[in-house]
Amino acid sequence: MPLLRVLAGTSPTSLVPITDFVNTNTPHFISSDVFEGQVVVNIKGFTNSEGRLRDTEYFRREDRKGITWSIQVQGALPGVHSGATSTLAYVSFESDNGLVFPQGP
Repeated sequence: MPLLRVLAGTSPTSLVPITDFVNTNTPHFISSDVFEGQVVVNIKGFTNSEGRLRDTEYFRREDRKGITWSIQVQGALPGVHSGATSTLAYVSFESDNGLVFPQGP
């Protein structure tokens, strides 16, 4: 059975595995000179590195029926000043489109 590896970072060269954080609602912290924040990833039907289903309450809510994944990013842009002491960004991506995973031989 194919396994999904999840990576996060502030650039393509700084990506680190966060697969152990998927469906735990535990944020992974990321930091660079232009961004400081955290990311939470939920994937419906996700299996861990041992091949066991890692279920989550996230998809059990009625308003999330049909949602198959969610990536939430919250952070600050420390180099951006617009009169405030800090700038806070929160972005949430969700999809009700089924994920299609590549199948091995």
